[in-house]
Amino acid sequence: MKKIMSMLLIILLLAGCASSNGNKSGSKSDAKKITIRTASMYGGTDPGSQNYQNIMNKFMADYPNVTIEDESAPIDEQWRASVINDFNSGNEPDVIYFVHHADGQALVDTGQVVSVETIREVYPDYAANIGDSAMNVLRKKDGQVYCVPMTGYWMGNFVNTELFEEYGLDLPTDWDKLVTAIQTFKENGVTPFALALGHIPHFFIEHMFLSAGGVEALQERPNSAEEVPESWVKAMEILKELYDMGAFPADTNSTTEEAVKLLFDEGKAAMLVSGTWHPGSIPVEDTTGQLVTQDQVMVMPFPMHPDGKGTPGIVGGWNGGFYISKAAWEDPDKRDYVVKLVQAHTSSEAISNYTGKDTGGVSPDSSVPVPEVSDRPLVDRGFKFWAQYSANHADPACDHMMSDPKNILYQGLTKIVTGDITPEELLKQVAEKKPFDY
Repeated sequence: MKKIMSMLLIILLLAGCASSNGNKSGSKSDAKKITIRTASMYGGTDPGSQNYQNIMNKFMADYPNVTIEDESAPIDEQWRASVINDFNSGNEPDVIYFVHHADGQALVDTGQVVSVETIREVYPDYAANIGDSAMNVLRKKDGQVYCVPMTGYWMGNFVNTELFEEYGLDLPTDWDKLVTAIQTFKENGVTPFALALGHIPHFFIEHMFLSAGGVEALQERPNSAEEVPESWVKAMEILKELYDMGAFPADTNSTTEEAVKLLFDEGKAAMLVSGTWHPGSIPVEDTTGQLVTQDQVMVMPFPMHPDGKGTPGIVGGWNGGFYISKAAWEDPDKRDYVVKLVQAHTSSEAISNYTGKDTGGVSPDSSVPVPEVSDRPLVDRGFKFWAQYSANHADPACDHMMSDPKNILYQGLTKIVTGDITPEELLKQVAEKKPFDY
């Protein structure tokens, strides 16, 4: 009997050890180590960057076996091109937050991103909280959606109201008031518009289209040298008109977006054309005595030019989302994690933070309410700005609709303002490359 009892005890001990080892191997900490490469447009001073990083950090804490290597950067033309090149060369990240329209189509054309519909065949609840209105805007020419949005955008003219008051100027609600303001600021050593025309001109040029031809101008397409829209020519002429007035920094053709943004933030420039990503970066209170605060800034539409024809409005909508690479989707070790990572960024809770009072974005999830903002004056004004003008907006921005030949347009803007090329000549060069043929 003693021998039998001893044998039973040994068997129970061995079983207990096996059970203990089995539980350990099934824990998160003992799961297979993997690395997920990510990239996004959340570089620089974008206030959404902190939300983005917080989610990444929490994800790695929840899944200790996962290491995320992120390569986020401000969205300039060089970065956009490098992303597409990476997908074409097999060096693509596993998950990327990227634009949708022309550049997004270029990403889809590589064949290296997986559609939302394909993912939903395995994960039926993937992006289930995102509204159809947002998803349908993101649908590509093959009828499928490839990215999941977590915030939308609007753009407008940010105005330092304190500077306007200091010089006794009316706010630039029409063209005559804008011209008067530009002339007055120029005479007093204040830069009227903070603009890096040779670096990131696309926010400003959108508003030249609006000023020349209203929201309709952003829907026109120069698809051949014989079909250059009149509104686009006029937009280039308005840009040169402003340049000749002295509306921009003296080094506008060579300076950077970061430098001109600092001009505005330090109260040395009166206006800045920007978007939803900007209000959260302006402090509520300034302890340094060197920066403008949210109380001093408001956002408004860019005024129509006297010769402009069209419906006044703003630019806004859904410009992109999270893509999952085909390679990551087909990797059995990564698939579940990359899906969960996108879901972490696009859950209702995450969207609430991305579009909350610190950032001011537009929510694609109808269950996420517009936040009550009392301690962020400019963010609150941004929400009201979108609510007031969203019924009459151009979606998408012309910038998002153009493929690679848009670089011909952007690089030619500095030649337009210096008189080295005419608007007609530049736009014919753009049209010959068929930038909307995608």
